[in-house]
Parts: sequence; structure tokens; C-alpha cells
Amino acid sequence: MSQKYAPYGLWESPITADAVAEDSVSMSDIFVDPVTKDIYYIEQRASEGGRYVLLRNQTQTEVFAKDFNARTRVHEYGGAAAIAYNGTVYSSNFADFLVYAAKDGKIKPITPGTYIYRYADFCVHPVHTDLLVAILEDHTHDTPQTVRNSLCVINSTATTVTALVCTEDAQKEFYAAPTFSPSGDKLAWQFWEHPDMPWEGGQLYVADVHYNSN
Repeated sequence: MSQKYAPYGLWESPITADAVAEDSVSMSDIFVDPVTKDIYYIEQRASEGGRYVLLRNQTQTEVFAKDFNARTRVHEYGGAAAIAYNGTVYSSNFADFLVYAAKDGKIKPITPGTYIYRYADFCVHPVHTDLLVAILEDHTHDTPQTVRNSLCVINSTATTVTALVCTEDAQKEFYAAPTFSPSGDKLAWQFWEHPDMPWEGGQLYVADVHYNSN
């Protein structure tokens, strides 16, 4: 191969930016099913348009369908899009913002069909396992000043969403890391208000949990 000379910045390389990026895979969330001890993780695949793929580590297989994008934009940062509990995997889908449950190859949506709600940061009640607490971001009035944040309860059996912690100042409030105690009688979460960041004005709340079958 003959040598070629070119000014700085104009040398043509056979290695293009597309060639470098198209097969790149980055790993984001890693989480463990606390009951089955199975490990799951999410890959971002450049070759699939940046799709977030949720995989079970033991089998290296996708949990959801090939067009499923395990991603959320809650708080715009995203993250915490999925969780697993007792063999059931729950995840937000970036395509329609619904939450889906997958178990034994069966996949179903567990939130009502609407594009105005976004969900993230799930926790499953250890006794009443059809109930999940999550962050709910309400885009009914879709401007940065009017988006409202709260904690909600998702009933995966009834496919309903119910407000749990919400105030009149929800448009400037943020929530993170809702977590049940092992017995399920306590719920803890982190809270902060704009313009603070969580490491500046973060507060930790703990509340009693009372179950009502109705």
C-alpha cells in the first residue's frame, strides 16, 4: 500500500466514526430479583438506534419483545426504568410510556394507556405483590413549569394508578428511591424541591403503610 500525505485534520482514515459506534454497547442499570436472586441488566445498543434492551444475565436473553425500549425520561435524567420481583420483571417502555410486566414469557401492560404519564423507580410491596409504588411524572400540562411529580401506587392486577404522595406544589417537587421495609408496613423515599439538587436539599421521609383491599 502506497503512502499518502495530507494536511493535519484532512487525512482520510478507513476507520469511520460510524464504524466505531455502530457496534458499541453500553451497560446501564443492573438489578437483582430479591426473591429468585436472578440478575438483570440493561444494554444500550447503538446498532439498534440506541434502544435500551433488558436482559436476564443467566440466559442472556431479552425479557421483553424485540421492539421494547426499557427506558424512561422521568426527571429528564431517566434511569431506574425496571425492577424484578419473584420472577416478574416490570419496566417502562419508552415507545408508549406504559409500564409492562413480564413473567414466564407472558407480557402485559399494567398501567392505563396514556402518553401524559411517565413512571420510574419502582418498588414492589413484599406482601401484596400486585402493588408497586413508583414515581409518577404528570405531563397533562406539558411545559417545564407545569409538569407535576408525585408518588403513586400501581395495581398490576386491576391496571390502575392511584396517587399516594402529592401536594399542591407538585410542579417544583421531586421524588426518588421509594422503598418498602421487609415487612411492608413502612415506606421510605427521598424528596427535594426546585431549585435544590438532592445532595443539597434532599429530605428522607418514612411513612406507615396501611393496606385496604378496596
